[in-house]
Amino acid sequence: MKRHSNTADREPHRALTFFRVGAWAWVATGVGHLALEAMMALGPEDPAAARAFAAMRQYTIEFGGIQRDLRDIDLGMSLSMASAMIFAGVLCLLVGRSAPLLVSRSRTFSGIALAASLLLLGLSGALFPAPPIVLFSVAVLTFAAALTTARPAPTAPAAYGRSEREVAARFSNSSRSRSLRVSRAASRNWSRASSWRPSLASRSPRTLGSRW
Repeated sequence: MKRHSNTADREPHRALTFFRVGAWAWVATGVGHLALEAMMALGPEDPAAARAFAAMRQYTIEFGGIQRDLRDIDLGMSLSMASAMIFAGVLCLLVGRSAPLLVSRSRTFSGIALAASLLLLGLSGALFPAPPIVLFSVAVLTFAAALTTARPAPTAPAAYGRSEREVAARFSNSSRSRSLRVSRAASRNWSRASSWRPSLASRSPRTLGSRW
């Protein structure tokens, strides 16, 4: 029994650990993406990449009075995606630190993180190189482990029903106790009344004769 209790106590902590690993996988993916963009911008220019970027700058898009070429759009989406991954990972870490019950006692947050990781793993497998595939695979596995090891708290209706049963049990016990006290008091009063009533042995012969 004690061993089962210790295992149950460890499972919420394991859920938090798995959840944090998945969150760090998101942060690492975003940081790695930003580092790759910085290396490409600061490193020596590759002739093939230069030709590709030049062709992208030839194609422009105007929307809402703002004109951007394809290279600007590609770079902006790439940096925005990396920043969003870092933000999402840090947000998950903050949730695990400030509101751990959302992870250890609920499966909703871990389920959302798992669904997002599965989506990005699929996109990474179709469009990206190996690093994001590996990192999002880690995120999928750890968020799934956090989901399965979480132990949800009792729902409100169940707790409400249990409280009603407890109140009813208390009322029944108190009613039974009052009935028992009343019965005992009545027995004591009857005993006293019986002791005050004169017995046949204590009656006088004259009184006895008057009855016959």
